Amino acid sequence: MMIRNVYMMNLNSLDALPRWERWYWRHHAPEAVEAMGPWLRRYQSWRAIPEREDFSPLGHYNYRWTELWFNDFEIMDRPLVLTWWNGQDVESDTPLEDPYHGGWSGSMDGPHPIAQSWVPAIPQIRIDNHPSATEEPAAFRWIGLIRFPTGGEAADRWFTDHVLEGLARTEGVLRIRSSRTLHVPEDILRNLSSREPQQFIWERFFEIDVTRLSIFRAAALSLLEWNPDKRRLAHGVEPYRDLISIVTLERPDWRLHDIVPKG
Repeated sequence: MMIRNVYMMNLNSLDALPRWERWYWRHHAPEAVEAMGPWLRRYQSWRAIPEREDFSPLGHYNYRWTELWFNDFEIMDRPLVLTWWNGQDVESDTPLEDPYHGGWSGSMDGPHPIAQSWVPAIPQIRIDNHPSATEEPAAFRWIGLIRFPTGGEAADRWFTDHVLEGLARTEGVLRIRSSRTLHVPEDILRNLSSREPQQFIWERFFEIDVTRLSIFRAAALSLLEWNPDKRRLAHGVEPYRDLISIVTLERPDWRLHDIVPKG
């Protein structure tokens, strides 16, 4: 069974984008590959598309989605130490001294901390709308993580049976993949940086390929029962606190073979 360690990142200002990309390419990715190389099977990362409509009710993140694939919960034998620069914590909405403020602190008004989770490589839910015998249209990917503050299993069934099934019937939706997130073994948690959360909060991962983004956004907000007055979705879900998502194109910007280790 292969698994994915996934990350979602947000920037506070477009002015930070060149510096952040330089850090990611020159320092972060090579340092991650150097530390995890013996276990790492796949490394790929996507830039978020420029936001043209208001996706904040869907917990929109504006910078990058990254996936690291492993055979199992394998991890390096020491915490990963990354290169940072002065001011990066402000630009990325993630304070260096305590990125999770003792727990998850996302909200619509900020911050939008770096989020991560572990998910199965093979999704538990698969919905395909496009015939495999013909070439698929070019598409966006809407990717997200959600938790359910109330309702537990009932809320999860609402999301899978009502929201995902409804989106599958929406014009332009080609494919839906979703899984429950994975619980991280305690020995792996102890090996992570002390700045990591003790356990990751997200309960379900999803990714949807869609060709008509405006139509899709309207359908998602309707199915999720967005209430702008309460700034909540159904089952008490709040954007950025309980739901985060990002929109990318199909192909990653880079993969493992593109990254040159430092040194």
